[in-house]
Amino acid sequence: MQQCPHDRFSIEELFVFKGKLKNYLLVLEELAQVNDECDIDITSRCTEACKTKMIAIVQATFNQYRNDLCWYYHDAKIGVDGGSSVEYLITMKSGTPQEPSPFYNFTPQVAPGNVLPNYPNVLGDQNN
Repeated sequence: MQQCPHDRFSIEELFVFKGKLKNYLLVLEELAQVNDECDIDITSRCTEACKTKMIAIVQATFNQYRNDLCWYYHDAKIGVDGGSSVEYLITMKSGTPQEPSPFYNFTPQVAPGNVLPNYPNVLGDQNN
């Protein structure tokens, strides 16, 4: 029997650095691609444990990405060309943002493990 196509995903490895970026960004790229090469669909080789794991990975990945992008949009300076969301995340998650930056304000304090604090929900109860 062939392995489950989701064996390559690990909740424990989700927020480990792969180069300059955390692994969740690579997982996000796979989850967001719409083509047959990604193989993220449930197959006959999957189990209930696989389904549960993938739900947790999807929630953790998209919650972290949403949070990171909200902080980027919050901190990006208006009227200045340059800088990017990836550059911002690399700088914030390295734990060494350098003030002043021509591109960002670096508002949040990075928590242990180089995690940004949760961005406030501006939608209220909508779309939780």
